[in-house]
Amino acid sequence: MVLVAWRGRDRLVAWAMAPQDSAEELSAFLAGTCPAFCLVPDLLICTSGLPLAGDAVDRDRLAALGRERLESERAARSGPVAPELRRIWEEILGCPAGDEESFFDLGGTSRELET
Repeated sequence: MVLVAWRGRDRLVAWAMAPQDSAEELSAFLAGTCPAFCLVPDLLICTSGLPLAGDAVDRDRLAALGRERLESERAARSGPVAPELRRIWEEILGCPAGDEESFFDLGGTSRELET
């Protein structure tokens, strides 16, 4: 199993070389075995192989795949409201806004909310 922690986010993603349908079983095993506060992955991706860069695992590609997977899962859960809300925030703030971003951390103030 390969674990990657993303910088700047509280996310732990694990890749396991296992059948796709075993992710739930593996997650349950880890949840029952590891301390939840630091070792249970937020996302477990089962794959038949890992991307390589030379002889080593390509961690940048793994991180990109994990981000894509998290974003698609978030989009499926959030429905049509989240993209429209993100568009409004980006218009008000003049900068990109992600699903996990805070309006106020991005520079928004209560004055923008009044308009």
